Formats: sequence, C-alpha cells, structure tokens
Amino acid sequence: MNSEPQPKLESWKEIAAYLQRDVKTAHRWEKHEGLPIHRHTHKSRSSVYAHAAEIDAWKLSRKAVREPVPSPSLWRVPTFALTILMCLVMVGNGIRPQAASAQEGKAGVKRILVPKGKLQYLTLSPDGQWLGGTDWNSGDLVLTRTSSGETRRLVQGHFNDDPVSWAQSPLLSPDQKQVAYWWYDYADPQAHGQVRLMANQPGAKPRVLVQATDGPDGTMPIAWSPDGKRMLVNLGRREEGQPIHEIAWATVSDGSVQVIRKLERWNSARNYSFVLSPDGRYIAYSGRMGPDAPDTAIYVFSADGASQAEIVRGGSNVDPVWTPDGSRILFGSNRSGSFGLWSAPVREGKPAGVPSLLRPDTSIARPIGVSRTGRYFYNAHPGLRQIFIAPMDPGTGKATPGVPESFVGEAPTWSLDGKWLAFKRQSLNSDSQRSLVVRSGERGNEWTLVPNLSDDAPLWHRNGTVQFDGSKRRVSVDSGQPEVVTIPFQVPSGVPSPDEKLLYRRPNGTTEGLEALDAVTGEVAKKMFPVPGGVIFFTVSPDGKTLAVISGGSPILHLSRIDTDGSNYRELISPVSLGRPVWSHDGRWIYFGQPQQSSTAERILRIPSEGGQLESTGISIDDLRGFDVNSEGTKIAYSGGSKTLEVWAIDNVLSILK
Repeated sequence: MNSEPQPKLESWKEIAAYLQRDVKTAHRWEKHEGLPIHRHTHKSRSSVYAHAAEIDAWKLSRKAVREPVPSPSLWRVPTFALTILMCLVMVGNGIRPQAASAQEGKAGVKRILVPKGKLQYLTLSPDGQWLGGTDWNSGDLVLTRTSSGETRRLVQGHFNDDPVSWAQSPLLSPDQKQVAYWWYDYADPQAHGQVRLMANQPGAKPRVLVQATDGPDGTMPIAWSPDGKRMLVNLGRREEGQPIHEIAWATVSDGSVQVIRKLERWNSARNYSFVLSPDGRYIAYSGRMGPDAPDTAIYVFSADGASQAEIVRGGSNVDPVWTPDGSRILFGSNRSGSFGLWSAPVREGKPAGVPSLLRPDTSIARPIGVSRTGRYFYNAHPGLRQIFIAPMDPGTGKATPGVPESFVGEAPTWSLDGKWLAFKRQSLNSDSQRSLVVRSGERGNEWTLVPNLSDDAPLWHRNGTVQFDGSKRRVSVDSGQPEVVTIPFQVPSGVPSPDEKLLYRRPNGTTEGLEALDAVTGEVAKKMFPVPGGVIFFTVSPDGKTLAVISGGSPILHLSRIDTDGSNYRELISPVSLGRPVWSHDGRWIYFGQPQQSSTAERILRIPSEGGQLESTGISIDDLRGFDVNSEGTKIAYSGGSKTLEVWAIDNVLSILK
C-alpha cells in the first residue's frame, strides 16, 4: 500500500497543470462542475489550494466525455455547431446527452409562495401537497396547500396573552389522518416542549405522546415511521450538566420510548436537521466533527442506533434530505468554494460513491423536504441583510434623519476606540454561511478574513484584537491592516469585564445563572449566582459593576439588570427582542430592541440603567440582527432585512441525478 502523502496544489497554475488544462478551464470547472477548490481567506484577497486526492475522486465522478477538437469545416455548418455546443453544455452540467430531451423544462426553480405576515414553514407532507408551519403572530399551527396557498389553522396558540403558548413543526402521518407537532406552554412546566398528536382536523383534541424533558429544547418530533406506528423524536436532555440529544422511537399507541442513540450537543446541528430515510431504516443528520471543529459532516446511523457512518466531510455540509427512493442524500455544501446543492449516493447506510454537484451557486437557506415525485422545497430569504451606520446625538440618543451608510452584513460591533467595525457577512448563496469582515471606519476599506464563523457575534478586546470563536485565533488591527494572528494560549469563552481580568459566562451550558472566571488561569473567581428568568444574552456595564441581561422565553423576553455579585436584581422592561443589549459609554443607558405587534419591524430604544422612561432612537427595521453604539455615542451601527422566508421549489430534482 502506498503511504506517501498526496500532493497539495498551492495555486491555480499548479491545479491547472495537474488537470492538464489551462487556468481558465480550471476556473470554469470549479464554478460549474464542483471542482474541489479550497481557499485561504486573508486580508482583502484570497489564495487557493487543492488536494490531489480530492481532484482524482472528482474526476472519477464527473463522467465527462472528452472535449472534441473542432473541425473548421464542420463548425461552419450551423446545425452541427449547435449540436456540439448543446452536448458540451450538457456535459458541463453533468447531464448525459441522450437524456437531454427529458431534461428540458423539467428541473426548473420556481417560487411557490410568499408567506403572509409571519408564517414560516418547516415541514412538508409526503405527497408535497401541504406545507406545515407556525404563524408567529399568533402561535397557531398551520397547514398551507402548495397549489393554492389555502391555509388551515389546526391548533390555536396564545402569543398575545400571558403566559405564552405555541405549536410548530406539524408532521402528517403516512395516511394523513393524524398530525404530530411540538407544543410549548409557559404556564405548564411539564409542557416546555412536548410531542403531541391529534386528528388532522382544526380544533381536534390533542394527546401528549412524549412528555417534556429536562433539556434546553424539550422534545421535538422528527418523522413518522413508514407504517405510522412509531414516531422518531429528539429528546433534549442534560448529562452531567451538559446538553445532549437523545434520538428515540416513541410508540404511537402507548407513548413508550426507546432511545437508540445519544449525541453530544456539539455533534448535532439544528433539531430539525435529523431526517428519516423513506424506508425507515436510517437517520441522516449534519454535525460538527469535533467540539472546536469549524467543519460539519453528514452522518447516517441505523434506525436501531447500532451503526453509524460518515457520508460526507470537508467544508460545511448541512441540511440533509433523502431522495424518495432512499438512494441518495441531498445536502448543502461549500465544498466547491461557493455554496451549492450536492448529492451523495448511499447504500445500506454507507457511502456508495463520491458526492456530485447538482446546482451551483444556490440561494438555498433551509430545506423543507422532497415530495414523493421528487420536488425539492426550500425556504429562501428574498434579500441579504444589511448593516446601516447612522450619526447619533449622544445626549438624546436620537439617530440623525437622512439616508444612512449601508453595506451587506449583520452583528456589527465597534472597536473600543471606534475606528473599526467587525461584523459577519452571510454568503450570497447561503443564509447559514458567514465570514468575519473588519471595516475601517475612517477609510471605508474592508477585509474579509475568516469563513465559517460560529454563531457568536465578534468580540473586541482592549488590545485591539477581535475574538470570533473559541480558538486561539484572533484578528489584529495593530498594523492598520487587519490580519489573523494566533495568541499564545486559549482563553475560555465568555464576556470580559472592562479591565479584562474576569470572564463572565453561563456555566456548563446552563441558562439559569452566571459565573466569573479568572481570565488568566481560567479558574472560577465568582461562583454561579442565579438570574431570575434565566440568561439568554448579557453585557457588562462600563464600570464592571452591573450586568444587563435578556431573559425569559420566546416570544416574551424581558430586559433586567443585576449586580456582578448577584445582588440588586431588577426587571426593567418587557417585551424585548432577542439580541445583545448595549450600554452607553457612561453607563447611564441600556439600548435594546423591541418588537412591534402591529408590524414585523423592531425598534431600537434605550432605558435608564436604573429604570425609568423609555426613549426611542428613531430606528425601526425588520429582522433586527444586532446593533452597537460607538464609544463616544456619536454613531450607531445596526443590521436587519426582510423577515419573510419565501418558499421555493426545484421541480423534478430526480431528473438532474440521471
């Protein structure tokens, strides 16, 4: 066996030479055929590299015919030239020439509907006739017909009452006579995330199939078994204080539960990323490859939990969906350099070939499902979120009227001297792909530096570096041009005190309270103190004595303050938006977002840190995605965009696989 390492190709020139083609062809193959190219992103440009082994595998999967050398006499004949051109186009897109007539007009991308108000869909009936979701204005459980937009309200939620309750993720049984769904009721501690069943009729009486657990997410339904006798569920639990997922089968007749697999929280993505194969024998999901690994892989394990296989790795691989025949898994991936829709063949729960690119440069944000006829439904944002920068009066907290400066991004954070802005920028092709961008406030220059960020917002430190994940990597602006650097030791994650001697955090993943660590040794400096209502987001006051905390449960959240020793708790205002509160530079005010019942927009307000009369900044925006006020209080950077997720579909996706 040859143990020599495979060569790493460090430039377009080397990649093209290995392919025995020119650089232009290599560019084209990456863009249109999924040639596996990787990028080092740094400063204002990026460099590329590739692994010879990956290119070899790609060449085997490509199934392309040799490009003919055109004959001058034949190319003068229009019909022959057109035929050759069509063949080349079909080869370049992975389509066999003999199937060309069957392809035409059958694999188009179409917008199915634009949801009204705050309707959002996460599930699809097997026949593709019904979308299942939640009306986030009311908390109602809804089914919407894909052909007409007709909406049926199955379960009534209570968003405008206190306490709040709502339902989501409806799953129709194979015979479409029953509906399983997730239910959350703040009035009932036992109903903080239940799986319920009811007849497929509006207002039918439900019964609890699986009771809520002690985990952070309750119990979520995943899928019906093909015979309708069992329900696959995801149990959110804690083990030794750490959140985990337990995948289990629940018997529909008596509610008995059999756990088949346990997954640590870091190894499993969103609750609804688990998908059952059409024959009910395997479960696919997307998860990280290690606690600190930025990459995600697609895994498949057997329905009894006895075996697991890694199907796809390398880059970000997310949101798996089975094809109707169970022979392939469709998933989103940036393995070609940009985000696209890929397919991986699977046989008996194991990889059966190399992945292939179905559609490059997709705008897929989140899949909903594939119908039996092969129609692929997904949610997509109609536009990218933007960051706006507006002048602000530090005395009144009012933004200056006029057209603010704007650019694409979210989660903006000012450096402590106010000269730099760090933020995240989502990919043009995927809502789940983001990079760290650092922008000069004085010159307006930008540097895109780090792909595949964690969900956390960038965090500036006193030494002028940006923390963007839990690793030793930081971004430094010392040279006047941002660059990635490595610090000598890994600092525990947390929110630093102003002098950066302490790090405040939620211990062991709990949301019940906070503790403080010594920023140098990592040892506990202040034991955990409870915060009424729990902790979702928090920030430290400029003098280091007080914490501003966002607490409660969606959609009713409240802003409170508590001293850093756990005393003097006081609730300030409710409801507030989900997001990080911001202190004014003098500590007198706390800025926060607030939803509006009459519209989808959210306002940015401020309240005295001791409590009192609210003041508006004059800013209102849909889908508020973070904001920050500079140290002098003269500028505010805020981000948002459209909150509506449009429903799109790729018709006859199976035809692309032939």
